[in-house]
Amino acid sequence: MNEQDIDRSSNLITALITMAVFVAVLLLVVVIVLNATGDAYDDYAGDVTTTVTVTNETGAWLNSSGYTLDSVATGNSDYTITAIYNTTDDVVISLANATVSTEGVVTNATVEWTGVYLSYTYTDDITDDTSLNTAYDGIQDDILSMVSNFFDIMPTIGTILAVVILIAVIVILVIYVGKMREPTASNTFSG
Repeated sequence: MNEQDIDRSSNLITALITMAVFVAVLLLVVVIVLNATGDAYDDYAGDVTTTVTVTNETGAWLNSSGYTLDSVATGNSDYTITAIYNTTDDVVISLANATVSTEGVVTNATVEWTGVYLSYTYTDDITDDTSLNTAYDGIQDDILSMVSNFFDIMPTIGTILAVVILIAVIVILVIYVGKMREPTASNTFSG
């Protein structure tokens, strides 16, 4: 093996080590960017609300035990009754006869109506239950989990890389020692 081959082997090993370091740094940059993007999206999306109007919700009643509105869900708030009608004769029931709690439960302590239509508005934090937000959070969580798992096995990968580098150094040393033992024109006897 000549000196040029040894230099090539050394350059190859140096290139592999440099590439491994570059990939690790690139992976770290990706994690940082994904985390920053996720935080920015969450900051933006967390403030998205809309006012929803429900007209003539059926199957409702008014009494002292309370009726829970159909739209009660995580992220919904600020329920306001706008109209109440008796289902039997479509008579308007005074809004003073009903109250709605922050949890969306409608009660009436004075008169009981077994069938009413309820119209109301509420604020919906649309990011809590939209498929877009759920999908984005799922993808973000999956990628961050994958990267986190990768970093959990970094000691194992580092150990394997250290063994490979050690073997490469030993091979290069053996090649150099072998080259040093080869007879050259200056150390051979002429007869």
